Amino acid sequence: MGIFEGELHVLQDQDVDDQKLYHYTTATTLAKILDSGALRMGPYSRTNDPREQKEWVPLFTMPPGPERPSERYLATSVDDPRVAELATDRYLRRGARLACFTLDRQRAQNATAGTLFHRGWARARMWEQYAGRHTGACLVFERSELVRLVDEHLPHGDGDLFSYGRVTYTDQALTIPLPWMEVVDQGIDAVLDDFQVRRGAVDHLYFTKNTDWRSEEEFRIVCVQWNVSDEEADQPITISYEFSLLAVVLGEHLPDTELSVIRSRTGFSSGVDLLRCEWHSGVPCLFYV
Repeated sequence: MGIFEGELHVLQDQDVDDQKLYHYTTATTLAKILDSGALRMGPYSRTNDPREQKEWVPLFTMPPGPERPSERYLATSVDDPRVAELATDRYLRRGARLACFTLDRQRAQNATAGTLFHRGWARARMWEQYAGRHTGACLVFERSELVRLVDEHLPHGDGDLFSYGRVTYTDQALTIPLPWMEVVDQGIDAVLDDFQVRRGAVDHLYFTKNTDWRSEEEFRIVCVQWNVSDEEADQPITISYEFSLLAVVLGEHLPDTELSVIRSRTGFSSGVDLLRCEWHSGVPCLFYV
């Protein structure tokens, strides 16, 4: 909905478009993104989910059965498990970076006809929480092009992981079961390397949140740099988005005094549309600026 001359904008289509990614941000961060032409892939320690913020602690296991394990697996230093715990967190979490987006969702059955609540730019709670209470913006990206660019520009090393996809929402604990006897025999590095490539491990570690976040319909681009140094751990990675940016949707409370600056930053010659999301009778409407 909204007032346009001629045809409606593609973001006003009623159909779900899985090729659009939406990223909500504050006005201050918007300026940095547009000035730099880049997005930051942030560390997991700076996410808003306690599952990801806090240290990931492994569950060390021993083979079942009545036989007592060899003494070499029992006579370890009290520091050994802690060293392995810190390595687990550094390899699997502190080396991980992610960029977070939301997607269009399926239209609710009870939605008022013609409304666009299901489109990714029309999320009232995300405007409130992530876009400075409607004073920021929602950036719209072309999904396949952005994923390609991130993969192309990321530094790749042995053991590094690159993945992307939808987040799954479930109320389950994060578990990292590691066989202690293999840790002693092979070393924690080799055991963690094996664990990361197990079926389902990537989804469990990097694409799972509890159900309280379900309304975000999150899509993630994730990279995990293997065995990062303490200096590199928890540091963001900057990635150029180039021509994958399709539109900037401004919040309805973003000051008009900022518009001329934002217009110059979006660079209309690149084909980036500048729009505004306004709410009328509780309904999200889209307008050209």
